[in-house]
Amino acid sequence: MINSHHETQQQSAGGIPLVDENGVWICLNPTSIEKVKDITSPRPALSLDRDGVINVDVNYLSKVDDVELHDGAASMISQANKAGIPVVVITNQSGVGRGYFNWDTLTDVQNEIAHQLDKEQAYWDGVLACPYHSDGISPYKHDDHPYRKPNPGMLEKAASIFKIDLSKSWVVGDKADDLKAGINAGLCGGIHVSTRFQEAEKEKEKADDLKSSDFIVKTVNTVREASQYLPLINTD
Repeated sequence: MINSHHETQQQSAGGIPLVDENGVWICLNPTSIEKVKDITSPRPALSLDRDGVINVDVNYLSKVDDVELHDGAASMISQANKAGIPVVVITNQSGVGRGYFNWDTLTDVQNEIAHQLDKEQAYWDGVLACPYHSDGISPYKHDDHPYRKPNPGMLEKAASIFKIDLSKSWVVGDKADDLKAGINAGLCGGIHVSTRFQEAEKEKEKADDLKSSDFIVKTVNTVREASQYLPLINTD
C-alpha cells in the first residue's frame, strides 16, 4: 500500500525526506541546504540518474540487500563534492506509482545507497524521485507529468532549491530520456553510460541523436569513464 501524503510527512518531521505538494519525494542534505544560504549567484551542478548510474539497475530496486554501487560512481560524486559542484539525483520511480513498493521502501533503499557512498567519502546534495507514470495507480496515474523525465520539472525544482545555473550544468544517465530531460531544462551537456544490458546500444543511439550545437553529448561504456568527460570535475 502506498503511503498517503500525510503519512509520509508525519514520518518526515525533520523535513528530510518529504513528499512535496507535487507528490515528488525529496531528500535534501542538511549541510548542503545550510550552505545554499551563502550562495550569491547560480552555479553549475551535476545531475545524476540513480538506477544504472549510481547503483546497478535490478529493475524496480526495492531491497536493501540488492543495492550495489557502479564502479566509479562514488569516485565521480566525490570529485564533484571536492570541486564544490552540487550533486543532485533525479530519478523516475514508477515502482511507487505502480504500487510495487511504497515511500518507506524507497527511503530504506536511499539510505543504503547513501551509506555505501559515505563509506567512499561521497555524498549527494539532494534527491528528487518522481512516481508518476501512465500505468500508475491513483494518485500517481499520469500520462505526461511535468516532473517525470524527459520533462524538466525535477531539474527545475532542484535548480530553485540549490541556486543552480542550468545552462552550465551536466547530466549523466543510462537512458536517452535522462539526457532529453537535460535538454528540456536547458542544460549544456550530457553523458550517456551504456549500462542497460540489452537496451544499451539502442539507448546509446538515441542519446547520440540528441547532439546539437546547444547540447553536448558524450557516450561511454561505463560510469567510471563518465568522469573523464565531465568538464565540471575534469579540467584537463
